Amino acid sequence: DVREAVTGYRRPRLAVELAGTQVALTAAGVTAELPPEPDLAGVPEEAESALAWALREAVTNVVRHSGADRCAVRLTHRQTLDGPMLELAVEDDGSGTGNGGFGNGLTGLTERLEKAGGTLEAGRVKHGFRLVARVPLAPVGDVGSGA
Repeated sequence: DVREAVTGYRRPRLAVELAGTQVALTAAGVTAELPPEPDLAGVPEEAESALAWALREAVTNVVRHSGADRCAVRLTHRQTLDGPMLELAVEDDGSGTGNGGFGNGLTGLTERLEKAGGTLEAGRVKHGFRLVARVPLAPVGDVGSGA
């Protein structure tokens, strides 16, 4: 019971993490391209928290391991075959660590996203590294008179 109560206090918020991202990347000498204040309508709290953790992990990896000069963060609402999703993409132009596997941070992040019904993709791209986290949006309730 205590763990559940404390979790609510530690739950990160996406807008707060975006502000922290700007500070962290700037301090590391990385040019940041960030979205405006996110539209989180229909995003369940657990899903928002999972995306906030994804952003924190991705930016930590950019700062510590990538050697990047630029980092772009995008938030996109997508309609998929599985329903509406909110997608967070973080892409840098660095060289990364080159180890090719998921470390503890990305493994834990995958588990956190799966718990919220989401997914994680991460890996090298032509000029850097890209992390994409997706979470489902809350289903839209039936609209009608109820009669």
